[in-house]
Amino acid sequence: MTKCNGCEIVKMTDLGKDFIPKGSTIIKMQGGWILNHSSEPQKNYLGHLILQPTRHVMDIDKLYDEEASALGTNLRNVIRALKEYWKQAFKWDELQRVYVVYFWESEFTEKPSKWHMHIHLFPRTKAMVGGHPPTEVAAWQMPELTEKAYFPSKYRIRIDNMKALFDYLANDLASNDNK
Repeated sequence: MTKCNGCEIVKMTDLGKDFIPKGSTIIKMQGGWILNHSSEPQKNYLGHLILQPTRHVMDIDKLYDEEASALGTNLRNVIRALKEYWKQAFKWDELQRVYVVYFWESEFTEKPSKWHMHIHLFPRTKAMVGGHPPTEVAAWQMPELTEKAYFPSKYRIRIDNMKALFDYLANDLASNDNK
């Protein structure tokens, strides 16, 4: 049986066991979770993160107690770290909100056996939404905004800015693990 897309991402982390190489865009988190950057080729932007369990599971109510407990802590820690990174890297455009959206389906396959629970984190700044009021932009519309002329070029995915973000997140999240 072929593994689902989420399990294939998890398998990449297993190659390094407890160590993921510096510069990677996958971070092992507490309680059986990993964090990675969205890899959709289009409509992708810096900070669009995905948190997913390392175990193949499709629903929140099917999480083990340790996984469920770690979910809230991991979300809080990732959002705090992302906001702190944004303050340092993009002082001119404050990170106003990080939308959290839970999925298990995949647009890449129609086979439910290949689906894997995952949680998208969509950062939002004033410049990203072109000055529109927050109520005019829904969380799942954030990737669509990358096609707009006003979308800041600094937030488009480049190897250097994604590496800088993940180096920062890895260091910050590792220090949270030691607290």
